[in-house]
Amino acid sequence: MNRTRLDAGLLAVAPLALGGADLDSAGSAIAVTVIERLHGAVRSVPPATALRAWDSHAAPAEAAVLLAQRTGAGLVVLAQLWPQGRGAADSVRLVARLLDVSGNAVLARYEILAPRGEASALGDSLGRLLLRELGRDSARRGAR
Repeated sequence: MNRTRLDAGLLAVAPLALGGADLDSAGSAIAVTVIERLHGAVRSVPPATALRAWDSHAAPAEAAVLLAQRTGAGLVVLAQLWPQGRGAADSVRLVARLLDVSGNAVLARYEILAPRGEASALGDSLGRLLLRELGRDSARRGAR
């Protein structure tokens, strides 16, 4: 892959992988909230563009590289939303990774648990964590 065309300051949020069809609306809300939270602080690929560029038939790592190539984003967020608990799954778990596709590295990994009724709030939590990590990464690059 030719990584020289990837923009290390541009982030794409991949569509969330869902552990159940009943999580679809929460998954969409989380992705939109993450982008809104990052707006103005991080240049992001619009969600509709990321959705069109996403290859849902590829393995996650390959799909992340394809997403980066198709959008020019050097950074990709991959996340999964899973029901957690017994029976009706009273909570959900968000597992997310911030990938530096340009540098072929995982910059951060997050696991966040929330009551099922508050699943959409996970986007805000993930957005804050990403802002913190991306600020640290910018400081590290600036120190070089």
